[in-house]
Amino acid sequence: EWYNQGFQDAAERIVFFDLQKYGSYGERVKVWDDQSVGKGCDIVVTPDNGDSIMIEVKSSRRSYPYFSMTSVEMQEMELKGDQYVLIKLNNLEKLLQDGSPDIIAIINPYEKLFHPKHMKDATFIIGGK
Repeated sequence: EWYNQGFQDAAERIVFFDLQKYGSYGERVKVWDDQSVGKGCDIVVTPDNGDSIMIEVKSSRRSYPYFSMTSVEMQEMELKGDQYVLIKLNNLEKLLQDGSPDIIAIINPYEKLFHPKHMKDATFIIGGK
């Protein structure tokens, strides 16, 4: 199950811009409603044996080592262990020249990555949900 079918399936809406700033016209744009919010991953693969694998995809136009995770994604990573896979796609702009992006797949990323030495920064909530 893929929670985000992407831009091609997004609803088309008319957006009217500020007349002074953008001129006196509306523009048809596709608005992508992120369906993975709150799910903890982007894709769930369920083979015939019933053991679901959760996949989270992070991407960058160029080679960029940083990415952000939501609290829900991190909680699912911890809970699912080896049944959670993080896929990091670097150099997506290679697709424009008929190339392939660089793909890094990490099984159980919570165990392998979520330690202070692997983090650029973190935001914590105290006394909240």
